[in-house]
Amino acid sequence: VGLLCRGNIGWRTDQATFARSRVLTKSGHIVFDFDANPYANGFIVEGTAILVRAPYRILEQRVDWLPIEGTNEHTFLQFARIQKQGESGWFLIANLHGTHKVRHFEAALAARARLDSFLSTHPDRANLKGVIVGGDFNANLYRPHPRLIPHLNGRSTERLTEVSTVPWEITSPGQFDFSTADDAAFANLEETLWRQNIDAHFKPWASIGSDPVARARVHSAVQRFKAEALSSSQIQLRESFEGLSGSQCLNLKSLTSSCSRKDRIDLILASPELKPLAGAIIFSQNNFQSLEGPTDHPGVYVRYETQD
Repeated sequence: VGLLCRGNIGWRTDQATFARSRVLTKSGHIVFDFDANPYANGFIVEGTAILVRAPYRILEQRVDWLPIEGTNEHTFLQFARIQKQGESGWFLIANLHGTHKVRHFEAALAARARLDSFLSTHPDRANLKGVIVGGDFNANLYRPHPRLIPHLNGRSTERLTEVSTVPWEITSPGQFDFSTADDAAFANLEETLWRQNIDAHFKPWASIGSDPVARARVHSAVQRFKAEALSSSQIQLRESFEGLSGSQCLNLKSLTSSCSRKDRIDLILASPELKPLAGAIIFSQNNFQSLEGPTDHPGVYVRYETQD
């Protein structure tokens, strides 16, 4: 199984974008005329997509706006069932664009619950061969013990302690295991999430507030995560690049690439049934001066094999 997953592709506008353009609908109706300035402060249009090529095909795909429990907010999730022609087994591929801090944590819970529900009730559940979740997470992996991360070579970095991605992994060898954690571990998780929420030096614009209502919202989110982590139905996922050795790093001569980037927020996780064989982090060269080409997010490419 091969997957190239981009976090997001954007289209930026500014005051001059429509100066020499006329934008029409298919029927000829004028949307923006010459010299229009519809977005005085600029605007970015982003979209997500899951692409496959032969011999794989999409059996079905869903796009959901999921409600965040206890709020009037929603999160976006795109997922599809992918099957290789001639085979009965299929893969679940999910694509997302994460938010930040507490909202990311809550959105991850909502997305996992949706995927769990989809799989547990699917009539062809027995033929599932693996799950892949990727995209722009807008957050690093939670690694409270950075000295145990081989590619950091003993260097600690605060940015790798962002706790909001925990619901996606639940277990990380040598780092944490919430599938068997006690109440104290979940209490510490809640305190960490709360401290990051009110930290004025860490994404202050993403805080949900510092009042008792915000505190209760954090507590509720961690309690939902606790129920998920200790259940027997959760999807097990692990970030795929941590399963690759140096010899499995692809040397893409025509592209700028590597197999390590400590501040990466574009992630790709897979279930244990999928073994990472090779991979590369692919860097774009976009300079933000053109409407063509990708953003500065790197692509993440991983080649898998199934463990039948």
